[in-house]
Amino acid sequence: MNRWQTPYGNATAGRRTRVVRLLIFLFSLLIVGLATANPVEPGKAPSRRILVLQSTQPGLPVTDAEQGALLKWLEEHGIRDDDIYLEHLDLNRFNSQEHRNNLLALLRHKFSNIAPDLIVTLSRGAYEFLSHEGRDFFPQVPVVANVGGGPNLATTDRPGVLIQEKLKVQKTIDTVMRLFPNTTRIVFVVGTNDNVSHTVQEMKSELGSMPPSPILEFTNDLSYEDMLARVATLPANTVVVYVVFWRDGTGRTFTPIEVANRVRKAANVPVFGLWDLHIKSGLLGGHAIDTAGTSRLVGKLATDHLEGRLDLFADKQIVTAVTGDIFNWEQMQSWGIKEKDLPSSATILNRPSAVWEKHQKETTAWALLVLFLTVALTSLLLERRGHRQTTRKLVQTTEALEREIRERNEKLQDVNRLLADQSFIDGLTTLANQRRLEETLTRECQRANRSGHALSLIMIDIDHFKSFNGTYGHVVGDQCLQSIGHLLADIAHRPADLVGRFGGDKFLLILPETSHRGAIAIAEAIHAALTNRGIAHRVSRTASHVTCSCGVLTTSAPPSRNRQELLALVDGQLCRAKKEGRNRFHASDLTNPAADDATDERMPVDERDFEECSLSTSDEPETAAPSEIPPAEEKKWRRQNSLAWLTPRRRNQRIA
Repeated sequence: MNRWQTPYGNATAGRRTRVVRLLIFLFSLLIVGLATANPVEPGKAPSRRILVLQSTQPGLPVTDAEQGALLKWLEEHGIRDDDIYLEHLDLNRFNSQEHRNNLLALLRHKFSNIAPDLIVTLSRGAYEFLSHEGRDFFPQVPVVANVGGGPNLATTDRPGVLIQEKLKVQKTIDTVMRLFPNTTRIVFVVGTNDNVSHTVQEMKSELGSMPPSPILEFTNDLSYEDMLARVATLPANTVVVYVVFWRDGTGRTFTPIEVANRVRKAANVPVFGLWDLHIKSGLLGGHAIDTAGTSRLVGKLATDHLEGRLDLFADKQIVTAVTGDIFNWEQMQSWGIKEKDLPSSATILNRPSAVWEKHQKETTAWALLVLFLTVALTSLLLERRGHRQTTRKLVQTTEALEREIRERNEKLQDVNRLLADQSFIDGLTTLANQRRLEETLTRECQRANRSGHALSLIMIDIDHFKSFNGTYGHVVGDQCLQSIGHLLADIAHRPADLVGRFGGDKFLLILPETSHRGAIAIAEAIHAALTNRGIAHRVSRTASHVTCSCGVLTTSAPPSRNRQELLALVDGQLCRAKKEGRNRFHASDLTNPAADDATDERMPVDERDFEECSLSTSDEPETAAPSEIPPAEEKKWRRQNSLAWLTPRRRNQRIA
């Protein structure tokens, strides 16, 4: 008995089949999960929580630059935002002992139930706070500390690594003398505090081996106003090197980057710098501390430790901050410095983009406007000339106008046809889309039912394409689909053949008047061509390159077939090919089922298995084609036929 004629028994069997299928699917997921699970290594914590301490308040340029580069690095290396705890201590503005004690109490309260796996300090003040007040705050947690420069660094027994800033003043002076060989005096703009005093001594010691010329001058004993007055009245052949200015001789505090801007505006000579942020804000250049590069170094040390590549529990390590030759493009132009005069590894900041890149939209708009005006003016001139000849060539002018109207109508019709064609084209592969495939298949079914000629279908699914997208990205995935689409179009090249993207990574070939053997030959050619193409797929469980599974179906009347039935049947063949291991095809000749064994060494086709496919056949008797239904009944037929491929239970839900 035909199973489609027993809906009640079929519904019970269908439910039983779905339950068994669900249990098999859940069991497969369990096996895959156990096979791919990565057990936590003994003694290795699974969490990666990082506490970041910054001594300054948010909003300062150096603070934002350090934090931005660090957080970007951590994000790129898999550290979740929820595992990063950022604390601004604001010790530059509030440095009393009471404030420091309150900060420690607040941190203890906030982290009473959360233990960080690593502590990162982005400034010297934060590290000293952790070494003094916070010496008992998670004392066994290692620290990655950017401690800047200067003497008298607090020591602690906490394991970790220190990143110290080492100003390479000699390299900046060498650059100064190369760019301005007549320099006779170098003025170092520095403030006054313990760290700066140590920096001045280091610079004097480092520059002590230089020849007697040029003269070296330091402003660490001057007030802020006297320092600005000094740099504004420097003699010729003088160069200013801005070091850092936190505090002047009177004890007032300042923001170094703001002082750098004032020095640059006040100075009548070139001003070099030793920090990249100062150079970016307007100084000429120098061998400077790379703030973002140093923060990326901090992030690398942190992730190396969390991922087991760096042991911070060994002896404490000291690493030098990242430096480099950095210059400001605008200042280079002001002082006539060419790029070829700089060190080969120099980085140039604030370089302007080309005019076309900077004003691309405006330039394009003006070009289009000029073109439009040119065309309009030309049209007016031609029209004026035509009016002069109106009296003598009235008939010719009328004919020309009629001809122009016809041409425009033809162009409009061409545009309308083009728009209509585009509604049947897949935007990614430029092949036929699902709408065109379904309409074409409906027509070919009707034609095959009338003529009795063979009609073959090949449905193709890219193996493991979801994992391909996950590994290589959707851009590469789209390129892969485009490449495979072109490959299919080259193979099925007859005028009557139609290749299209049926959705996602699934393609469909409609091959009118193609025998079963011919369809199998095309499927074999597709597999061979895809193997020769060799698109890499390193996470495929089937092969090292991209492969596909194919379902091949051939039919000829009688009996008559419809679109939904054929799609379900060919999808069933595709399902079988995937279940048998992928990278293969499964074929069926509905007219001659015995031919399946001759063309494919697999079990014969049983149409009862097609309910496992994503496009299962209808539970209802075959319905007539739309052309055979009266117009008044066509709407009802389309509603019933659109639900025919669903199981009874699913169809009742759709109708409800």
